[in-house]
Amino acid sequence: PLLWLLTAVFSSLVVVEFCKMMIRIVRRLLGQSAKLGKRQEIVVGWLALMVMGVGVGFVQHGLRHHSHTSKWQWEPGEGWACGFLTANVLLMHTSSIVRAIAAAVRRAEGVQLDF
Repeated sequence: PLLWLLTAVFSSLVVVEFCKMMIRIVRRLLGQSAKLGKRQEIVVGWLALMVMGVGVGFVQHGLRHHSHTSKWQWEPGEGWACGFLTANVLLMHTSSIVRAIAAAVRRAEGVQLDF
């Protein structure tokens, strides 16, 4: 199960990089800067969370409905490892969303500062 969870993690990372690449290509074709805007970063972060959630759902479904003694079973301690890995990956993806939102708020509120 841990291997399948790692596959879900890596697939979410691949989806993030692919989406960023596609957004950059489209922005270049439209004559805009290739740098991603805050909204695009937030959307990519949510997409990565969705892909991660779907992957974890497939792993859980496979373990519950296809568990045989010869294959696909939980090893001792693997539940803890999967839980910690999932929590860390969720924190990783949500931190990128929080950073993008915080940067947008700082930019919007920074205009109002008067020293």
